[in-house]
Amino acid sequence: VVKEKAPDVPRIANIGASQVSMGLSVGDAEKLIEMIDADVLAVHLNPLQEVLQPEGEPVFRSFLAGLEKLVSSVSVPVILKQTGEGFARESARKLVGIGIKGIDVGGTGGTSFAVIEGMRARLMGLDVLEEIARDFADWGVPTAASILEVRSVFPDILLIATGGVRNGVEVAKVIRLGADFAGMALPVIRSVYHGGVPGGRRFLDKTLKELRIAVYLVGGKDLKDLKKAPIIVTGKLKDWIIQRELIIRSE
Repeated sequence: VVKEKAPDVPRIANIGASQVSMGLSVGDAEKLIEMIDADVLAVHLNPLQEVLQPEGEPVFRSFLAGLEKLVSSVSVPVILKQTGEGFARESARKLVGIGIKGIDVGGTGGTSFAVIEGMRARLMGLDVLEEIARDFADWGVPTAASILEVRSVFPDILLIATGGVRNGVEVAKVIRLGADFAGMALPVIRSVYHGGVPGGRRFLDKTLKELRIAVYLVGGKDLKDLKKAPIIVTGKLKDWIIQRELIIRSE
């Protein structure tokens, strides 16, 4: 459907890190790519979700070796995607030299799969697992901090900011912090739920207009200008930057 209705939009195939760790074959990966004629293959990291799932597969021991093999063998670029726990620079450093083309930081602030698995545990009558999931509900690196953590290791890699991005102003903020793209799910789904396809279009049009206004208000004409705009950081993010000795780059 995407290929037919939006042929110029990149299509991303997806597989879990656990499957890569357990020996996903290049042939199986190519089937995933061919299934949707994908332009990119994303490998998602979800260790917290896997360890909280009764049926989870928290197997990551051979992940880096498997990832390197996958990157060197498949027919499309490979990106790495977190799913709500974010990225620290220590994790990013382990990816140096493997050849991935991008990172989606997937930071805390958006969907919490710990909360989701806690709800599933409740429905299954697994009280202890539900309580554990609740204790890990906000575990991870926030999206804004994840951008800076990854950029401290990969100054030029394609970087996608997801995790709690809700409008065009926040898109502008994550791009100024160092992201190349921003992604969002909840506000789009909510708009479509309440207003159908026209509601979804309205939200996306609004988001783009807000981004353009933000660029205009910092005296710019495009995203390159936005990435050079002066920036002030306060609160928890400021504390994070100081403790982790991070910097905010300007293009």
